[in-house]
Amino acid sequence: MGGSGATVNAKKAVARRIHALCLERNIAINALANQCGVAPSTIYSMLNAKSKNPGIVSIQKICDGLEISVREFFDDPLFENLEPEIKQWARRITAPGYVPSHGVAYSAVLSTVEVCAG
Repeated sequence: MGGSGATVNAKKAVARRIHALCLERNIAINALANQCGVAPSTIYSMLNAKSKNPGIVSIQKICDGLEISVREFFDDPLFENLEPEIKQWARRITAPGYVPSHGVAYSAVLSTVEVCAG
């Protein structure tokens, strides 16, 4: 499951890496959860759209269960071409039909995108 040169977001790269490690070790997600001491739902949420931001503590627990370091987890071509998060955010908020939440003024959001996208 190496990198293909195409950019991916960090969340997808983490999910792909977890899948790859399970395949390499021939273990199911539930078995991984047992090894890591986390609920299977925690890992499943990291693998699907439920979790937008897999936490480093959860990744550390997975690494501990697999007996690898966090450095080893991220030492994979999947993480070489990560799309900058600001670009993902800018693309999302400038998509047709986007409605800012939490009372954020749309003009303020767009001016932030223009500054960040530079």
